[in-house]
Amino acid sequence: MVGGGTPWLSENPVQCPRSKQVPDEKTINLELRKSVLVNTAKRIEEFNWHCKYFSSYLKVVRMIAWIFRFFKNAKRIDVCNTSEITFSEFDHAEKIVIKLIQMENFEGVTDEKLRPLKPFLDQFGILRARTKLSFREDTNNFKFPIILPKEHPVVHLMIVRKHEELMHAGVSIVMNHLRENFWILKARNTKMH
Repeated sequence: MVGGGTPWLSENPVQCPRSKQVPDEKTINLELRKSVLVNTAKRIEEFNWHCKYFSSYLKVVRMIAWIFRFFKNAKRIDVCNTSEITFSEFDHAEKIVIKLIQMENFEGVTDEKLRPLKPFLDQFGILRARTKLSFREDTNNFKFPIILPKEHPVVHLMIVRKHEELMHAGVSIVMNHLRENFWILKARNTKMH
């Protein structure tokens, strides 16, 4: 045996010395502690810490997509995906970004400032507004737009992206295009640059 040590560790298990003490199960069970797990709803305080490193909405969403790709690759040893981000990965990351923004800014469906919008959670856990257009034949994104705050930096990047995508169109045109998917609170007061 290297470095000495106890010689009985290298012997046959049948020849190993046996303890003469019998453990008292009652004493052991008394020392066991019961754990209570409590889930509480807590707003996320700092999602926008990394937003200052990115100058565009697409870069923020891609960063989240790459983070999820990294986690997926870390779990699977046999396959490592290094190709470009797919549409489904980008879509999933965009939903995560929206959920993080909402969790940071709203208390959920019961938030007082959202009451006039009659908010509800969709199948992905995203807050949506129930508008007067909900009985109309149209897309669900238009009938039930995603609720977003005006003052979040990522929402500002989203507005700037749409403004640039529409060739620097005016406020009305940008807001009309954003309204097809999003209900941004007090969005008309937002700067486009």
